[in-house]
Amino acid sequence: ERQMLEIDFVDNGCGFDLNATSDAGHGLKNIPNRLTRLGGSGAMISQPGQGTTVSIRLLLPRTQETT
Repeated sequence: ERQMLEIDFVDNGCGFDLNATSDAGHGLKNIPNRLTRLGGSGAMISQPGQGTTVSIRLLLPRTQETT
């Protein structure tokens, strides 16, 4: 059975409107695409005045057990 790595990045900062992001960069927009290519998934939740949460889930590679 494969194990899953789950990471949640949470801050209680000023947050932002996800729909109003700038076209100046691609970092936040690329997170879902990169995770999908790695066989994972992710989510981002943010609201002005409420902080931001970024969650990622990745299946870990299979490992061989040695005896």
